[in-house]
Amino acid sequence: MAAGAVIGLVLGGALIAAAAVPLASDAPSLRLRLVLSSATGPTPKVPFPSQGESAVTIPTFGFEAETPNQHAQPIASLTKLMTAYVTLHQLPLGPNGSGPSIQVSSADMVVYRGDVRTNQSNAKVAEGEVLTERQLLEGLLVPSANNFAVLLAEMVAGSESAMVTDMNAVALKLGLHSTTYADVSGYDPATQSSAIDQLHLAELLMRDPTFARIVRLHSVWLPVAGIVLSYTPFLTQRGVVGVKSGYTSEAGACDVMAYDATVGLHEVQVLSVVLGQFSEISGWTNLMAAGHAAFVLATGSVEHLRAWNLVTAHREVGTIGWGSHTVPVLASSTLNVPVFSSVDASARLREEPWPASRVRAGRTVATVFVTSGAYREVTTLVAGATLTRASLWQRLR
Repeated sequence: MAAGAVIGLVLGGALIAAAAVPLASDAPSLRLRLVLSSATGPTPKVPFPSQGESAVTIPTFGFEAETPNQHAQPIASLTKLMTAYVTLHQLPLGPNGSGPSIQVSSADMVVYRGDVRTNQSNAKVAEGEVLTERQLLEGLLVPSANNFAVLLAEMVAGSESAMVTDMNAVALKLGLHSTTYADVSGYDPATQSSAIDQLHLAELLMRDPTFARIVRLHSVWLPVAGIVLSYTPFLTQRGVVGVKSGYTSEAGACDVMAYDATVGLHEVQVLSVVLGQFSEISGWTNLMAAGHAAFVLATGSVEHLRAWNLVTAHREVGTIGWGSHTVPVLASSTLNVPVFSSVDASARLREEPWPASRVRAGRTVATVFVTSGAYREVTTLVAGATLTRASLWQRLR
């Protein structure tokens, strides 16, 4: 009886004490474990080649770097980038379209034979052969056929001289102030530009899905020439897209490379340009040296990228509740974005309204917005279980 009395007194005292503590009347509190910014560093140094001039960009982060003293110099077959740009501007071509066609004339055969005689890049054609805009662009950009550049000029502007006029007008309009075109193929050393100008042109072109699709090709099939291979070096390297290479004795070897890097859950494209490259390694051609320089420049820039994993899908990121009476808060989806060392990345949290006394499982309690360069992602944070106010018994426990 004495023991029972003691227990009764204890329980009674506990009940009185619990009753003396009022039930929570305010809304439950949200407590999260999130880092809402990513540390940034100084502008990175990138591995520019020791010869010629070069430039690199990561468009989605607005990062751009170039060697000093950029100036006009011969650019060989990089000229064909503008030939393609004017063509696609005048005759837009969908990703699966063929575009208009042109018939190879006797005059075109004279151009072809001249290219063969002077050892210019070319693709075999026959008089009367019909070629579409797409086939001409493929022959222009993949095997870098000079005679296809002339055929495109005839299709787009009526003649090579008229096309050159258009190309110079477009260069001026685009602000490529170090760029002058004297022909449509780049065989003429009077056709000149700078690495930074060619970088800006390549960036514009890679936004065109038709162009971007063509320059990924390692080979193309043409009606008379058959299967022809790309001259662009390093295409077999993982991540290398292409874009365009060229060589003349006056220009040296030049290369415009697009490189796709996988950073976390995203693909980030880097564009690099090198001009005036000559091989310093036994057994390497000048084009191989240019491709290697562009590859090192692109991959060296990628080293300054990393993935920022802010939250992982269905993982706990905090709690919601009163005091020790809480339920977990979970991320609905993963937030994983690339970040570049010198570009700010941040996240913004917006709490969503919830009831004061009961939060059902799965209810959104907050939204997270993350920004890194051009990347924008959103996820919701939800209650992992149903939350209700603590009962008297739960408070006693």
